[in-house]
Amino acid sequence: MYRYLLQKITVENLPADHVAWDLNRQGVPSPRNGRWYGNTIQRILLDETHLGMVISNKSAGDGHKVKRSKDSKDVIYFPREEWVIVENCHEAVKTEKEHAKVQMFFSRVITTTPKKRGSRIYPLSGLVKCARCGHTMVVRYRSDNKTIGQILPCWYKDKYGTKCSNSGGKSMIAQTFILGELALYEKELRLSTSGDIADNKSLVKEIDMTLTEISKLERKVTKVNELVEEEFYTMIEARQRKAEIKVALDSAETKLNLLQLKLDNSKEMTDIERLNIIDKFQVQITKGNLTDTELNELYKSIISHIVWNRKDDTYVIEVNFL
Repeated sequence: MYRYLLQKITVENLPADHVAWDLNRQGVPSPRNGRWYGNTIQRILLDETHLGMVISNKSAGDGHKVKRSKDSKDVIYFPREEWVIVENCHEAVKTEKEHAKVQMFFSRVITTTPKKRGSRIYPLSGLVKCARCGHTMVVRYRSDNKTIGQILPCWYKDKYGTKCSNSGGKSMIAQTFILGELALYEKELRLSTSGDIADNKSLVKEIDMTLTEISKLERKVTKVNELVEEEFYTMIEARQRKAEIKVALDSAETKLNLLQLKLDNSKEMTDIERLNIIDKFQVQITKGNLTDTELNELYKSIISHIVWNRKDDTYVIEVNFL
């Protein structure tokens, strides 16, 4: 099951809520023999114990709101540097690279709504993101006119019950905007002389800076060892100092892994490949007999999501191409 979840999230890039919905549809029970939820999948995949380590001292106290004694203390969560981590305690079920992919996937600000059983697919289903809260906005046809697609006002409410203020509108506005932005995007790609994306240079530069930072931290560890030999540090002081450096070193190495992963992903598709996909899209979109599901798949072949923002009669739309 763990490898199945990794495949769906890190390879197929499916939202956790959608994976949970599909597992529930198949009748697959969760680890506690209940229903699956997106948060359950996120919690399981982000758990570092699946890297083969045992982690303790993450928290103290009682987190139960009802079943707790009078003398129990509220739960306290300790920072990572205070955790007790023992590596190579059991067989790992994922690699460090796979864990980095999981971290990058769930670090996205944009979240999605659960896909309900029997829900219909519309041309922009799963693609319209709220600019104000980041949640996926619902798309459907108007109840009084089944030919007019509608982006509904954002459904999200925060923990205080305050509803997101983003308004909806006709989905054709977004679809027309996509075609206009696509024309500009295609022009930029055809003028490009390189198959590398524009962000590669900044990513490479940031990777170099992170490598330099790691090198400096490693030299600091060596220096601490030398100072112990010179009796400038006691063993206790050296252990404390090296623990502080290790926290910074772990943070820098995690950052390096994520940057390298972003760079690898950016190289997966060149400008020429993007242009080929755009050409196929333009041929297919001119056909008048496509179903809503086919249109949805077609839009998803060129864009990752659309950011929608409306206040009164003012629309601000951003198209994020793959």
